[in-house]
Amino acid sequence: MKQKNWFRIFITTGVLISAIIAFDSTLVEAAGSQTSGPLLILHDGQDEYLLGSHIEYLEDPSQTLNIEQVSSPDYADKFTRGDVDILNFGLKDAVYWLRLTVRNESLSGGRWLLELARPSMNSVFLYESSADGNGFTEIKTGYVFPFSTRDVPHENFVFNLHIPPGSEKTYYLRVKDMSLDLPLRVWSGHAFDLHDHTSRLIIAISFGALLAMLVYNIVLLSIMRDLGYIYYAFFQTSLLLFLGSIQGYAPRYLWPNVTSLNFFAIPLFIELAMIFQLLFIWEFLRFDSRAKWLEYTCHILIALFVFSIPFTIEIGAKTLTVVLPLVLTVHVYALVLGVWAMRHGYKPARYYLFSWSIYLAIGFGVVLHHMGWFTIEQVIPEQAFQLGAVYLVTFQSLALADRINYYKQEHLNAQNRLILQQKETLNLKDELNITLEYARTELENRVEQRTRELIDLTVKLSEEITERKHAEDELKRLASVDFLTGLFNRRHFFEIAGREFAKSTRYHRPLSVIIFDIDVFKSVNDTHGHLIGDQALMHIGKLVREITRKPDIPARYGGEEFVILLPETDCASAQIFAERLRQLVQNSPVPHDNIFIHLTVSVGVSGKDNRKYAKVFDELISQADQALYKAKSAGRNKVICYWDN
Repeated sequence: MKQKNWFRIFITTGVLISAIIAFDSTLVEAAGSQTSGPLLILHDGQDEYLLGSHIEYLEDPSQTLNIEQVSSPDYADKFTRGDVDILNFGLKDAVYWLRLTVRNESLSGGRWLLELARPSMNSVFLYESSADGNGFTEIKTGYVFPFSTRDVPHENFVFNLHIPPGSEKTYYLRVKDMSLDLPLRVWSGHAFDLHDHTSRLIIAISFGALLAMLVYNIVLLSIMRDLGYIYYAFFQTSLLLFLGSIQGYAPRYLWPNVTSLNFFAIPLFIELAMIFQLLFIWEFLRFDSRAKWLEYTCHILIALFVFSIPFTIEIGAKTLTVVLPLVLTVHVYALVLGVWAMRHGYKPARYYLFSWSIYLAIGFGVVLHHMGWFTIEQVIPEQAFQLGAVYLVTFQSLALADRINYYKQEHLNAQNRLILQQKETLNLKDELNITLEYARTELENRVEQRTRELIDLTVKLSEEITERKHAEDELKRLASVDFLTGLFNRRHFFEIAGREFAKSTRYHRPLSVIIFDIDVFKSVNDTHGHLIGDQALMHIGKLVREITRKPDIPARYGGEEFVILLPETDCASAQIFAERLRQLVQNSPVPHDNIFIHLTVSVGVSGKDNRKYAKVFDELISQADQALYKAKSAGRNKVICYWDN
């Protein structure tokens, strides 16, 4: 039932975004339905005009031309007429001059607006013929200019067109940016207000959803203390800042007077988002059978993004020529890793793939759009990327929660298996006690009935009782000892350790605990077989028995993990002992046929002496276990003390 609900959410979200895409495509077709031609004629029957096919453009690679030159007769025939509704020149460090001739045949006398729906365009200069016919009036604005330079206070670049009814004017635009896609439109005043209201509503909903999910993940981070939530919170923050920058809201409201940030803000937030996204993906899809090449690829991609940050701050948006192909690579890598995890039975990967389904397609489209492969506004609305981000963040947040539940369930299953084993052991002990009690009762009855007959057999009976007692002791010993290693089992260890901990607390005596784990033990089983693996465990048990003192309490903690309780031993001495143990294991290979199998161990140490120490024994065990985890993370074959910095 739970899987069906997830599937319904996935389908519903996809249908919603598809509907928005279809709606925008209809608008684009309607806007482009005007009769083609370089002259744009405004009339009362149409409120929106796409300008790509009405624009004439001239590339200025040297970026040295001025308005007097491009408006002169010498350059009149050098302009090229656009043949698509929205011009897109891709990634190109150049200046383009655009020429637009407009005739106003509208009788309503309403206002008309020219909109360039690219809030992140580096610079946009509009030139309009002066009223006296001498020269041009100039409006200089752009992403790197203060917001006060805008002709109309809006995130997009919007200009008032002063064209009286029945007149005709020619306008020139000078645009410069690294990504030169130019969604230019002319709107009637009321149509633009309606469009702006709808766009702001969609953007407000998407940003509100992203902020809500960020707060949600920060709250979960404070509760769960999970590394994945840290990476994901930073990814969401970077994504929000990127979206806010590319939509023009961040420069307007967050740093309105610091235009120098606009020089590199967008590529910088892309790089930060990709870094934390890769860290999150690697942490989230943590399963045993990950291939080494996947790990190397992740590290290389992170290093490339980190290395590109100083160049971004130095040269700004020019780094997009390198960053955008890397973003495409990250999207492909994220999909491959998710499919790999799914095929290897990692259950949280299915929700991860749900979250990537639509966002991946939109992300590909946005990157290829900015690289000039095609124009995304002709397929989906400009708000689709925000909606795709909402879809991604929502599903990945839910996937994170599902991953936590997955690990909790695995932990509970392990605990249940342990409890079941303990119950079986207790049942066996009860059965043995019942059997012994029955034997004693039967013996007493026989002694009572045949006292005289058994007088001569007293010695023999005494020997039999002694043998039975030895058998009982042996059975009790077997119930407390791990049969493979000869060390105490986990249950018996905790019984003794609890008493030793209480004694240490009562008399203020030092006590230490060591937990160690055989490094990459799985490879021993995979390479040499489980029988050799058992032989290796017996070998470790023998070494532990040799090195420990009589008061020490060694035990097999589970699998390839062992624990040793060291009474009357402080942390420093325990750490010395642990290092001796590590060296002993390293220098004592397991003989097998004509080869020797070398083993190493990672050791975690904790204890209670004059430091701030654990109040209960479970906390002491947890500290040693954390130290063991650090030793594993530090490269294995190491001794780490919990109290070390």
